[in-house]
This record gives sequence, C-alpha cells and structure tokens, in this order.
Amino acid sequence: MSAVSSILGQAEAAAATQGASRTESDKDMFLKLLVAQLTHQDPLNPVEDKEFIAQLAQFTSVEELQKISGGMTQMNESYERAQLNSAASLLGMRVISQGSSVSKMTNEETGDMLVMPIYYTSDVPLSSCVVSVLNPDTGQIVYSEELGARLAGDYSFEWSGKNNAGAYAPDGVYEISFIAADDNGKRVLIDTQVYGDVVRVEQDEGMYYLRLSDGRRVKYVDVNTVGYVQYSNSPSEESSGDGSGDGSG
Repeated sequence: MSAVSSILGQAEAAAATQGASRTESDKDMFLKLLVAQLTHQDPLNPVEDKEFIAQLAQFTSVEELQKISGGMTQMNESYERAQLNSAASLLGMRVISQGSSVSKMTNEETGDMLVMPIYYTSDVPLSSCVVSVLNPDTGQIVYSEELGARLAGDYSFEWSGKNNAGAYAPDGVYEISFIAADDNGKRVLIDTQVYGDVVRVEQDEGMYYLRLSDGRRVKYVDVNTVGYVQYSNSPSEESSGDGSGDGSG
C-alpha cells in the first residue's frame, strides 16, 4: 500500500498549497488516487462499492461546480461588457435620471451663475412641503424653503444659489431633500429627477455611473429618458433656410 500512501501524500501537499481551489492537476491527482486504490487494494479486503461510488460522486460534483462557476464568470463578464457598451452609447446625450443633486456653477468670465433645476413628483396632494439644500460632505443644511401645499403632480425647484444667510454658496454639487406631508399629516415620499449631458462613464464598486457636464453623477440604471444634446449654436437654429430673414431692400 506504499504507492497509495505516496499518492495520498502528494494529494495532501497539493491541497495544502492550493487550498479549496480545484485545478486540472487536482483532477489528475484524484484520478491517480482512484486508480492506485483499485490497483493496490488487498483482494481479501477490497474497497466497498458504496465508498468507491461516493468518491466518484464527489469528484463529479466538484467538476460540475467548476464548470458552473466558470460559466457564471463568463456570464458576469459578458454582462459587464454589455453594460459598459450601453452606458458608453450615452456619451454626448442628454439624459433624465432619478437623482437628488443640483449643481451651482459660476462663469468666471461673465460672472453668470447657473443652477440646474431638480424635478419632483407627488402622487397625492400635499398639505406641506419643505425643500432643503444640503452640503453632501457634512449633511449640513445650506438652504431651506417652505414650498407650501401642493396638488398631486409634477413640479420643478430651482435653487437661487444662496444660503440661509442670503450669501451665495460656493460652486459645487449639493444634495436636495424634500420633507412633505399629506392632508392627514402622514409623511409622503417625493420622487426626484435630474437631467444633464453625459460626458464620461465611470465604474465604482461594480456599478456604472454617468458623469454629467456640470459635475453631477447618476447611476446608469437610473436613467429613464435619453435625448440628443441641443446646442444654441447648432446649424438648424442659426438658419431656418426659408428666407424669412431676408430684407426687402
């Protein structure tokens, strides 16, 4: 039985170095062990059938699990590539997405300020609604405003860019929070959406995000509407081609 002991020793050494992983060499070692067991077994005390069948069943199960694991890995890789390609197709597009952030930007040359609006929806009439602009890093309220009662429907909120003291807040991306109640004083969940132009695709912890031109970021899976970016200096807007701008002389 020294041959069997030798092969068992090799199998244990392989298991110690490779842990729980099963490679092709592991399968070869397993088969060698079975062959050695059958070749060198004592004819007067053969291996019981049920033990041999159990070993074969274990080997088959491990091999099938390896195949399933490999197939799942390939599926995950294919899905990630498909998601990346689909997200990349939105570059240069204007998207509307679930989101709760607004951006404040100031043109250094003209001094003009731009604050992107946020859209919010209530499915029921509201007796009260308060909106707050929050610092995303600290959670501190920068600005808050009582919007009053609202009928069920879609609305937009555009922040003035000022804090509660009346001074302009620094440029950056801020979070928006709504606290609303219905006619019975029960808290109502407000659905919020944002829009912007996609300039970059990013991956973070297995999730794909779209970076917007104003610095905000939305989840790719949260996008619900896509359209082309409309520029004010596009040829279609500069000239209508119908001659309506011609003078009479």
